[in-house]
Amino acid sequence: MIDSPPYLSDTPATTTHHAAFRDQLRQAIRDSGQSQLGISRATGVGQAILSKFLSGSRGLSVASIEKLVEHLGLELHPRTLAAKDE
Repeated sequence: MIDSPPYLSDTPATTTHHAAFRDQLRQAIRDSGQSQLGISRATGVGQAILSKFLSGSRGLSVASIEKLVEHLGLELHPRTLAAKDE
C-alpha cells in the first residue's frame, strides 16, 4: 500500500509528499524486478517520464499514476485535502 500525495502535476515534484510517494514507487519498482523500460512498455507511461519523476524533476499525471499502481499491484489511498496542510 502506498499513500498518494494530495496532488501531482506536471511541475517539479518538490514537496515532502511527492518525495515520499516517489520513494515508495521507486521501491515498488525495485521489488518487482522489472526495468523502467519494461514498466514503460507495459503501462504506456514513457520511460523518460518515469525516470524524470523518479529523479524528482517532473510530476506525473493521475492517469500515469493509476497505470503504474495497477501494473505494480499496489493500492493507492488518496489523502484528503486537509492532509495537504500537515
